[in-house]
Amino acid sequence: MKIEKIAHVHIVVKDIEKAAHTFSDLLGVRFTGPLQGASPMVAAFDDRLGLELQQPTSDEGYIANILAERGEGISAIGIKVTDIDKAIKELESKGVLFLNKGEKNNLKYAVTDPKYTHGVALELLEYQGVQDAPFALAGKTAELPWM
Repeated sequence: MKIEKIAHVHIVVKDIEKAAHTFSDLLGVRFTGPLQGASPMVAAFDDRLGLELQQPTSDEGYIANILAERGEGISAIGIKVTDIDKAIKELESKGVLFLNKGEKNNLKYAVTDPKYTHGVALELLEYQGVQDAPFALAGKTAELPWM
């Protein structure tokens, strides 16, 4: 598997505004958001490092479950790969299962089951271009295709 870079890191938080303030103070980054996500959550994206803060907006859904089960912290790492099909086959040959796979807006993605990767989902991403965050942002909606 050829890995190009870490595209982003998902951090699940209880209070997105407080977390954005903390990371801004500590790391000198600025966040865009919060933006409403496709699932019951809001997300904020930093301007340099690839941090994505995620706060559930209800007690149900994937992000709410992560927060309830494990508390705040890193939930997923987005990894840009050159050939996602080869990367998927390689990880599957090593016994890793995937929760979700698909393609949307010129972005191919596959998300590992975190049970196989020490509690952190790996989001394999294949996309063209130089953008650091391959998200489709429209108005106040962050469309995260794998959520």
